[in-house]
Amino acid sequence: MRSRTIALLSIIVWSLPIIAAAETEAPVIYNTYVRGEVIEVLRTGSDETENGASTYQDVRVRVLGGLDAGEIFDIRHGGDYLVREGEFAVAGETVVLIRSEDDESLERYYIAERYRLPRVGALFGLFFLLVAVVGRRQGIGAIVGLGISIAVIAFAIVPLILHGYSPLWVCVLGAAVIAVISIFVAHGHTQRTWLALTSTLLTLLGTVAVAGLAVLFAKLSGAASEEAYYIQVGQFENLDLRGLLFGAIIIGTLGVLDDVTTSQVAAIEEIHKANGSLSVTELYHRGMSVGREHIAALVNTLALAYAGASFPLFLLVAAFPTQPLWVTLNSQIIIEEVIRTLVGSSALVLAVPLSSLLAAIVFGREKPAAV
Repeated sequence: MRSRTIALLSIIVWSLPIIAAAETEAPVIYNTYVRGEVIEVLRTGSDETENGASTYQDVRVRVLGGLDAGEIFDIRHGGDYLVREGEFAVAGETVVLIRSEDDESLERYYIAERYRLPRVGALFGLFFLLVAVVGRRQGIGAIVGLGISIAVIAFAIVPLILHGYSPLWVCVLGAAVIAVISIFVAHGHTQRTWLALTSTLLTLLGTVAVAGLAVLFAKLSGAASEEAYYIQVGQFENLDLRGLLFGAIIIGTLGVLDDVTTSQVAAIEEIHKANGSLSVTELYHRGMSVGREHIAALVNTLALAYAGASFPLFLLVAAFPTQPLWVTLNSQIIIEEVIRTLVGSSALVLAVPLSSLLAAIVFGREKPAAV
C-alpha cells in the first residue's frame, strides 16, 4: 500500500509541469525595473500644491542592474506624487527603480519602493526554523507541503486559468491535488492520514455546492475588486470572474479544512487509544465534544482573518460615509467577503461531524489492544 501511494504521489508531482505547460501570451511591459543603491540623500523639502504641501527628496543612487548598471543618477523622489515620511529613502539601502521614457523619449529613473525581499526571506527563514524545531518531522513535512501547495497554485492552477480553462474546476482539481500531496507529506502515510484526506475531499465537494449556491443566491458576478476588473482587459476579457470567485473560495477554505480534519481524526484516535472499549457511538460523541470547541475557535478565526484582510476598506467606509450604510453593506465587494466567511465557516461545520463519524467508525471497530 505504501509503495502504491508513493508511486501515485510521484506521478502527480511529475505531471504538474506538463499540466502547467499551457502557454499564455505574456503581457506587454513598458517599464523596466531594476534595483538601485541609495548613495546619498541630497535634500529633503516640500512644495506647495493645490492639495497642500507635497514632500520630496533629492537622492543620489547607483543603478545595480540593467543597461545602466554601475551608473549614478540624481533622482527626485516625490513631489509629483505623494511620498510620506515613512517612505523616505535612506542612504545605504536598496530600492526598486523604474526606468521609463517620457513623451520626449528622455530616459528617467523613479524610486518605486524599498527592496524588501531579503528581509522577507530572513523572516521566512526564522519561521521555517521555528516550525522545524517545534514541529520536528511533522513541521518539516508541513513546510515541504506548503512549498508544494504554492507550486501547484503558481505553476498549474494559474496558468491553466489564464489559458482559458474553467476557473472553478481548475481550482477544485488543484485543491484536491494540494490536499492529497500536502496531507501525506506533512502527516505521513497512516490510517489517520487516510481518514483525514477522505474527510477533506468529501467536505471539499460539499463546499463546492455550498459556495455555488451562495454565490448564485447572492447574485455575485465576481467583478467587485479592481484586480478582477483589470484582469479582463485585453486577451483575458472572456475570463469567467464568477468561476474565479468560486475557485478562490475553495482554495481559501482548503487550508482550514486540513487543520480541522487532521485534528479531529487525531483526537478520536487518541481517545480510542486511551479507552479501547468505547463503542462507535461513544467515540463519535466524545469526538464531537472536542470538535464543537474547534468549531467555536476556528469560525471566529476565519471571520477575523477575512476582516483583517479587508480592514482598510472598513476604515475607508467609516471615514468617508458618502452613502447610506445599507447601500455600503449591499455593495458587491462587502458581500463577497461575507460569502467567503459564511462558506468557509460552513465547510468547517460540515468537516467536524464528517471526520468524526469516519474516524469513530474505523477506530471504534478495532479491538482493544491487549494489556
